[in-house]
Amino acid sequence: MRKPWQFEEPLCRDIPGAPEIFIDETSENKPLAKAICARCAHQVECAEYGIKVEVMGVWGGLTTRERSDIAKRHKVQREPLLIMPAVYKRPQRKQVDDE
Repeated sequence: MRKPWQFEEPLCRDIPGAPEIFIDETSENKPLAKAICARCAHQVECAEYGIKVEVMGVWGGLTTRERSDIAKRHKVQREPLLIMPAVYKRPQRKQVDDE
């Protein structure tokens, strides 16, 4: 199973505010995250990954609770990651020279 950061051009990669939009499932972010996922070519593959591995956030358009319900209903053996990899490259901080 591929991991979402291995997908070719996922829509979420170029969204301003990502990955916070997908991790923080507040009422403000959830509809936006779901709408982005609904247009992505990798939605099903990402949802499958999320159901098996992720314990928080929106993955493939499914919330934490939706994925958990699906996993329980279908008796999916979950394999949660202990450390979330850096999906997006963050800008590096400039070093300030002490003068």
